Amino acid sequence: MKREKFSKNYENVLTRWQLDPTDYQKCEIFTYKPRETVLNEGSQVDYVFLVVSGRAKVCNYTTNGKNLVLSYFISSGIFGDIELISEHKAATATIITVSEFICIGIPKNIYQQRLLNNLAFVTLIAKGLAENVVTTSKNQLASSFYAGEERLAFYLWQNAYKNYFEDNLTDTAASVGLSYRHLFRILNQFVAEGYLKKRAKAM
Repeated sequence: MKREKFSKNYENVLTRWQLDPTDYQKCEIFTYKPRETVLNEGSQVDYVFLVVSGRAKVCNYTTNGKNLVLSYFISSGIFGDIELISEHKAATATIITVSEFICIGIPKNIYQQRLLNNLAFVTLIAKGLAENVVTTSKNQLASSFYAGEERLAFYLWQNAYKNYFEDNLTDTAASVGLSYRHLFRILNQFVAEGYLKKRAKAM
C-alpha cells in the first residue's frame, strides 16, 4: 500500500460526492496492489474512503472462518460510510482488493462532523446503502432458487473485472453455496462448453 498527499488530480472525485475540494485538503491518496487488505472486520476505521478506480470485494467472515463476498465497488463507490453514519469505530466488513485499487481517504478525526453536516453527501450515502440492500436481496434470491450452475454463472459475470475473474475459489464457493469440488466441476464444464477460457491466474 502506498500513501500520498491529496492533489488536484482527485478533486473531481470529491466534487462528485458534493464535497468542496478546498475544504478537504488534508485527505490522503491510498494505492493498493491486487489482493491487499484495505480493512479488516473489527479493526478501527480512521477514514471514510472514496473509490477512484479499481475493484475490491467486501466480505464478512462466516462461523467456519471462510469469507462470504457481499458486493463489489467498481470505479466509484464509498466505504467506511456505515461506520461514519452509525458512529461505530470498528469495521463491519473486510475489504480486499481484486485489482489495483486507488481511493481517497478522508480522515474522520478532522472531518467527521463536517461530513455528517453535509446533507447532499449524506443523501448520496443513503442512496448507495439502499442500492446495496437491493443487490444483496437479489443475490440471496439467486442463492435460494437458482441451480448451482446459474448461481456461479451470475457470480462470475457480476464479479469479473475487465472480462477476467481472478478471485479466490474457496471464497467463491462459500459465496455461491457450493462445495469446492462441485465448484471446480462446474468451472471445468463451463470451459468444456466454451463459456470460459482458462488463463494462468484468471478466467
